Amino acid sequence: MFLYPGIALSVGWTFLNIYKIIGYVEQLKLERPECTLSNPNKNLVFSLTFLIFFLLKERTEHVSTGFFMTSSLLPVSKFPFNSDARLSKAQMLGERVFKLMVSVFCVGMLLKIMLQEDCEFMDVRIGGNKPRALYFHNYPCQKIP
Repeated sequence: MFLYPGIALSVGWTFLNIYKIIGYVEQLKLERPECTLSNPNKNLVFSLTFLIFFLLKERTEHVSTGFFMTSSLLPVSKFPFNSDARLSKAQMLGERVFKLMVSVFCVGMLLKIMLQEDCEFMDVRIGGNKPRALYFHNYPCQKIP
C-alpha cells in the first residue's frame, strides 16, 4: 500500500523524461540533421546478428545442457540423474552459458575497438592509451563530407 505512491511518481517521472528526450531529439534533427542519419549498414548488421543468434543459440544451449546433464557439476543428491529437476537446471545453465559467451564476446570486441589507435575515448585509468580522453571533441557531431 505504501509503495503505490512511489510507483506512481516513478512512472510519471519516467514518462516526463521520455517526453524531454523526444523533444531533444526533435531539436537536434532541426539544428543538425546530419547527426541523426541512420547507419547505412543497419540492415546488414541486423541480419548478420539475427543469423548468428539463429545458428549458434540452439546448438550452444543443447551442448551445454547435455554437458550439465552428464557431469558431476550438478550435485546428484539434489538433482538425481534422469530427473525433471536435473533437466530443468541443466537447461537453465545452458541458457546462461550462451548469455555468458555473448557477453564476453561483445565486451571483448568493444574493448578491441576502443583500443585502436584512431580511438580517442579510452582513458589510461581504465586501460586505454589516452592520458586525457576526448569524449565530446566533435559535439554534437561532425558534418559528413
